[in-house]
Order: sequence, then C-alpha cells, then structure tokens
Amino acid sequence: MTSLLTITILTMICATSLYVTSQNGNATTQTTSWQQALSGAEAAVDQAINALNTNNTTTWSQWYTITSGSLPQTQPTPSGTPNATGMPGTGNYNYYTSSFTLQGEASNSVTMWVTVDNGSVGPTPSPSPGLIQNGRQAYRIRATGVVAAPGPPRVSNQKLDNDLRKMSLRFDRLGGGAISTPQAARRIEVIVTPVTPGLFSLGLEVGTNLQMSGSGTADSFKSSLVPGNHQWSLPYRRSNVSIGLVDNSSSDLRSTYVYGNVTYSSSATPPKVPKNTTNVGSVQSPFGGSIAPAPTPPTGVTYTTYTGGGSSPPNSGQFSVPTNGGTEYIKVNGDLTVSNSGNPLHIIQHDGSTQESMIIWVTGKLTTSGSGYINQDPNVKVTYYVGGDITISGTSYQNNAGYAADLVIYGMGGANSKVTVSGSSTFTGAIDAPGYDVTISGGGDFSGAIIADTVTISGGSSFHYDEDLNTASLGGGGSFAFSSWFEDNSDPARGITY
Repeated sequence: MTSLLTITILTMICATSLYVTSQNGNATTQTTSWQQALSGAEAAVDQAINALNTNNTTTWSQWYTITSGSLPQTQPTPSGTPNATGMPGTGNYNYYTSSFTLQGEASNSVTMWVTVDNGSVGPTPSPSPGLIQNGRQAYRIRATGVVAAPGPPRVSNQKLDNDLRKMSLRFDRLGGGAISTPQAARRIEVIVTPVTPGLFSLGLEVGTNLQMSGSGTADSFKSSLVPGNHQWSLPYRRSNVSIGLVDNSSSDLRSTYVYGNVTYSSSATPPKVPKNTTNVGSVQSPFGGSIAPAPTPPTGVTYTTYTGGGSSPPNSGQFSVPTNGGTEYIKVNGDLTVSNSGNPLHIIQHDGSTQESMIIWVTGKLTTSGSGYINQDPNVKVTYYVGGDITISGTSYQNNAGYAADLVIYGMGGANSKVTVSGSSTFTGAIDAPGYDVTISGGGDFSGAIIADTVTISGGSSFHYDEDLNTASLGGGGSFAFSSWFEDNSDPARGITY
C-alpha cells in the first residue's frame, strides 16, 4: 500500500510538473511569436523607407500601386504583376508583401505586408489633403507582421485567460475571421518625413512673393511616365505640386487652379495670408523651410574657357562632350548670348547610350534673344552656373529629351537679379536662383521646378512640377526618418477600431 501510495503521489507530481512545463512552454513560444510578428512588421517598414529613400523604378518594381478610398484592414490580393514606378500619389497607395524564414523557439516563418501612402487615402474626407509637415511631403507606412503561434489557442485553463492576455490567439485579430491555426499578428503605423529634403522637393519654393495669373494652372506629373518627349501632358496630370512661401509678403494666386498644396509663413504682424486661394487643394501654415544660397561651380577641375560678350556663341556654336559617359567643364568669361538662328548653340552628346554631363559656368548673363536658340541633345545632363540675369524662352531652349532633371540652372546673382522665361512653348528645366525675381510670361508653360525670391506667372502660362526632380541625384528625395510611431491595437472582430 505504501509503495502504491508513493507511486501515485510521484505520478501526480510528475503530471503536474509536465502540465506546468507545457503551459510555460506554450507561453514562451507564443510570446516569441508575438515578438517575431513585431520584427516582421518592422522589417516591412525598413523595406518601405528604403523604397522612399532611393525612389526609383528598381526599388518600387516589386510593389503594387492600388487606387482605393481607404487603406486595407486585411491583406490585399491584387491581380497581375507589380506596377508601382515611384512614390504613391493622391488617392492611391503602394503595397508590398514578403516572407522570410528563421530559426527559433516559435514559428520558422514570418509573413509581412505593408502599405505606403501620402495621407490622401482615407479616412474621411477622402481623398484627404495629404501629409505635409514643414512644407514637405510626408508619408504614412502601415506594416503588418504575421507569425503562426504553435500550441493550443489558450495558454492555461483560467477562464479569464483570453480577456487578460494582451492578444487573443483564437482568431485573426487584424482580419476578423476564424482561423484553423492560432497566429500572432501585429501592425504598426509610422509617419516618415525627409530629414534632408531634395533640392527640388517642392514645385515652387518662393522667398517672399508669388503672383499667379488666374487663367493658367499649377499641377504635377512624372516625366518618366510620359512616353516620347517626356514633357507634361494632360493624361499624366497629378495633384502633388507643393508651393512653399518662406516669408509671404503679398502673394496673390488669383484663384488659379493649384492641384496640390500651398504652405506659407509670414513674419508680419498680423501674418500676411496668400490671397485668392479658392482653387487650391489645401492652404497650411507655417512653412518650416528656408531657401539656401545657390551652389557655386565645381573647383579642382579643368575648364575649357571662352570669352563671352558677342552675339554668337563661342566655339562656332558647339559644345561637345568628348568622352562616353564623361563630364565636360566649360567657362564663359562674360555674357553667353545666342541671338542668331543660323548659328545656334548646339550641345552635342558623345554617345547616346550613356548619359553624359556638361557643366557650363557663365560669369555674366545667359541670354537667348531674337531667333537664336540652344539645342541640347538627349541623354546629356547640362548644369549652368550663371552670375547675372537669365533670359530664355520655351522655343529658344530645346531640351530634347524632355526631362527637367537634364537641365538645371543655378542663378548666383544677388538681390534684384532677374530670370525671364517667355514665349508660347514649354520650357523644361529646373531653376535654383534664390535671390532672383522670376517671371514666366507669353502663354507658354514651365515644366520642372523653381526656387526664387519672387515668382510672377502671367499671360495664361501654366506651371507643371516634375516629381522626378525629387531624386537623390539632385539633392535627395530621401533621408526619410520617423516622425511618429505607434502600434495599432485595434480589434475589428470585437468592434474596437482606431
């Protein structure tokens, strides 16, 4: 009897020990699954930030662009091949999914999916104006990590176990449907803003005064999405143009249709507000940006020099890149004036298969007048550094590839220097002239981006911001960093949403 009683007691102790050990094991593996799900969500955030920072077709090639009025609560199942080519625009989001395997105490597989939008995809109003912080475009990243949780759904037999636990493994918490295998799902939402915004991350960045005509428009597009000559065309219109007024004095938009946002600051008391903004997507304050001085020409390189000042361009009207994929440095001492159509300035590429570069430093004025014009070959990126006034027209500067990023003009002159862009054709390029007064007139369009002290758009001219200017090659569209981070603990299946 003593032996039987002893055996019985030992058996009960062993059973209890095994039961407790089993519960502890389940708790450990399921807690590990909970942490692995968070790691999966954070890995998805890393994927999104990498895509935003590099922002090219390669990094977005595995993403889908989905047009929707709201962000998904459950994992989307888009059809076809991934189709994203860049950052998401108004009313759509980019979507990506992936999985990876690992070794550990819990599940050996983690699934993650993530969405990126600019804040214009729900909630109401939809589309919302979007996320603009300090005058810069911010993005919202929502990432979900899902991991199978080994073991029974309940860790113990305590009847309040499911209510007391931080999560329930009896159903898909974020999907709201019953599942056959318990799993841990965690979702985080991150707002990211550019720490070092691109030089042309705004369409118009104006120091004090913006005057618009009221008859034209201001909008955006991505030149890389437009076939042929990659200038703006109506089917490719987007609503992502951002206008920043650093210290607004008396800006008047005259009810011009602006497909995007205006952000302003004013040091006056009371603050001066831009006038006639009825047709602007949104008007916000304050603008947190500032206009930096224009960069100076490169040093430590060898320039081919010419004497300027005449009515014909130097070198018999030709500047050539001598080597495939190389960079040519040219300096014009004085004014560079092109006024004769019979002797245009032709910027010639060496080999059309590889992009080449040309730096042209003009110590005086850059002028095209009369019937003169500058003809820039495709696949040549030209950067001007100009010390004086700049006078050109859409007709007189032929940027034949149609990419604004291929023509960048830096105005190094001081206060009261002028940029005049006139004519009935489209000028395609980017102008960074912080101390200049810029005038766009003649009914032609400006396609690209402008940084200046004042900008006047008259005569029915329109402005089209090329979003492809916001790239690493022109000062970066990236260096995005967390502005906010929180975990979404909503539970749609139990009616708990955020």
